[in-house]
Amino acid sequence: MSGEPSTSSQIYPAMSHPVADPAAFVVAARFAGFDAPDPARARVLEIGCATGHHLLPLALRWPQAEFTGLDVNPDAIQCARDLAHDAGLAGRVDFHACALEDFNADGKTWDIIIAHGFFSWVPDEVKRDMFAFCARHLATNGLAVVSFNVEAGWRARMEVIRKVRAIQQAGGGIDAIASLQLLRSATHDIDETIIIDDMLAKGPSILPFDDFAPVNDPWRLDAFAVEAEAAGLRWLGESVVANNRPPGWTAEDEAAAAEVRGRLAPGDFHHWMDERARRTFRSALLCRNDAAVTGKMSTSAVFDLALRPASPEPPADSGLARRIHAALMKNWPSAPAAEFLTAILPDVPASGLAREICREIIHGRFQARCEPLTIPQSIPHRPALDPLKLACVRRRLPVVDAWHRPCGFPDRQWPVLELMDGSLNLTELKSRAARIAPRLDFERWIAHLHERGMFPGGI
Repeated sequence: MSGEPSTSSQIYPAMSHPVADPAAFVVAARFAGFDAPDPARARVLEIGCATGHHLLPLALRWPQAEFTGLDVNPDAIQCARDLAHDAGLAGRVDFHACALEDFNADGKTWDIIIAHGFFSWVPDEVKRDMFAFCARHLATNGLAVVSFNVEAGWRARMEVIRKVRAIQQAGGGIDAIASLQLLRSATHDIDETIIIDDMLAKGPSILPFDDFAPVNDPWRLDAFAVEAEAAGLRWLGESVVANNRPPGWTAEDEAAAAEVRGRLAPGDFHHWMDERARRTFRSALLCRNDAAVTGKMSTSAVFDLALRPASPEPPADSGLARRIHAALMKNWPSAPAAEFLTAILPDVPASGLAREICREIIHGRFQARCEPLTIPQSIPHRPALDPLKLACVRRRLPVVDAWHRPCGFPDRQWPVLELMDGSLNLTELKSRAARIAPRLDFERWIAHLHERGMFPGGI
């Protein structure tokens, strides 16, 4: 696009994607009654891995798993290899600089295939190639996560993009940010202003890869599911259970959904929800058509999950949900349900506990993983970032936390983070931080980092 660098010469910003964390989407597969693989021992492939910022933390987390990443940008792949080397992971991830259609899989299969930020941004023939590749190279009980922009929420956004491109053309190729600002100053449409503000918040590093990418192709869910099925794949739902309801879904929306749910096929019902909520994005979970899917989750599978309240505030409704919430709050940060709930709540039948846990996960009030987090109760005496986090800090790249969320920092905090290699105790760190970043509230800051699981190597 005139006035902006081509994405082929840019590197996608370093970023991890919680919706594509196998510890979360294996839970979604189990909700569908699918016998998902153990990600800690899985063969994992990421299509469009960029600088490896999503894949490398998984490799560090699961040393017994195998990882492969491919991206069409050779500069991004070189960055990924350099980061892996500095983090001591050079032999753990096999990176390839090539397009998917040029990748030689050599008959190999993978338990997990991730294509986040890929589908809506490539031509239709590459979309079909990706579906066919997944169908051929997923293991029998393998899972694929494929994200895409949703047509329902993008109709109005595409009109904004059309206007911005017109402004750019008339203005001799000014960039997207300046064009968006001009459009915002001229519009009196509240909905359009909200869209423009959302675009501006993404900033110049994201917009060329998303809204203003050379290809930006929003799809309907039903069309996506049909194409996947034609290739030999089955749609299981969203990669995070709670996201099967659109963001911002209200009690009023749920009441309206109850009236139409029985009259619509599952795919049509999800499309109805997308249209009502103007949903913009989905992260779809797929398996092979010939894989066994029961559609039901067993009580034992529920009790294998590691749970954490999404908020420290108890549920508004009284009763069992509040009792479970209180029990979970005492087992920070997460623990398998069977480990404590059946002991703490012996008066509640296992089936009743399982139903309530599932209900709270569906509504997003409990976060669920297929494995527990192991974060010490107290901040380590000598906080230590792991080698990958330190390598990211030295490059001023976001640091990925225990929930696979990226965390960036203001300029003055990076030098303090560089000191966290385990050689300094808390008192020494606080003293050094006071000189480097005198306005930093060190106690609150270090507690926040600890709660996000940043110090697995601390002592």
